[in-house]
Amino acid sequence: MMGMGTAWLEAVGKMNVEMVIFVASRMTEDAKTQQKILECRSVGDLSHLQAQFMQRAMDQYKAETGKLVELGNSALGHISDGKLVEN
Repeated sequence: MMGMGTAWLEAVGKMNVEMVIFVASRMTEDAKTQQKILECRSVGDLSHLQAQFMQRAMDQYKAETGKLVELGNSALGHISDGKLVEN
């Protein structure tokens, strides 16, 4: 039982680290985009910038979701009927 808890906590810790890194990265990306918005000189430039930002954000969120699913599956892989499962 102790091993199961340790393995699960390690996996959850990895998920937390991944999420913190992702959020920090997205905040940096958001700040860069805000600066670029301030530098826009036309509505067309703004529209293009927003489209790029949204596409990049969707791609990054999709990739991050995949990483979190893998980490979650790893965490659950250690648990089977309340027993530690070797991976």
